[in-house]
Amino acid sequence: MSSASSHEVSSMMPLQPAESPSPFWQLLALLAGEPDLRWLDWVLRQRGAAPSPARAETTAGHTEELSLHSRSLPDIGAALLEEESLSSGGAAGGHRCIVDDCPLCRSEASRHFGPQPLEALGLLERSAHPRIWRIYRQGLSRFLAFREEAGLPSAWPVPVEEIRAFLGALDSQHLPSLQILGYLSGLSYIARMFHFPDPLQDFGVSHIVMALNRRRDVQRRG
Repeated sequence: MSSASSHEVSSMMPLQPAESPSPFWQLLALLAGEPDLRWLDWVLRQRGAAPSPARAETTAGHTEELSLHSRSLPDIGAALLEEESLSSGGAAGGHRCIVDDCPLCRSEASRHFGPQPLEALGLLERSAHPRIWRIYRQGLSRFLAFREEAGLPSAWPVPVEEIRAFLGALDSQHLPSLQILGYLSGLSYIARMFHFPDPLQDFGVSHIVMALNRRRDVQRRG
């Protein structure tokens, strides 16, 4: 085959789609669009990721703490992997740097993830099944949409009253208890990841979890 004809054949071959980012990095991209967490956009660009959209969808010590927390709700985590029905802030935080080296962003990244933030985040990504990250990303996306529809300002850490209201809104939509618990588990993980108060420690939220688990048990027994 001549080089010309070979070129014609290759030009007709479909281009391979670029590999899409994993749900874990999509979750971080959503968070990087939040005013209080804009420094995270700088971290993602160090990895070679594009700047996050405004609204779209020591290292070992930090990683070990969060990896343990990802297993702190074994009932939710195990069930999420089993049930296919779920397939379908301050001035420093608000700073968004567009240069390659940003001391303020670097300081924030080190404070939250240790001296090597990208390595820590990579280990965190491998600490849970991709389906877990997908549920967490879906939950965050739905929470951001809920907050926008309710006219609530962006705030991190998230006020626990907003978490309760979000859970109530999900329940009013008749979502399965397990799906609501999965979304809550994701918000809890995010809070712990940034050293924010864990919403699961709130008295009201903990009792909502108890009610959802009880309802789930009743539904499973039929």
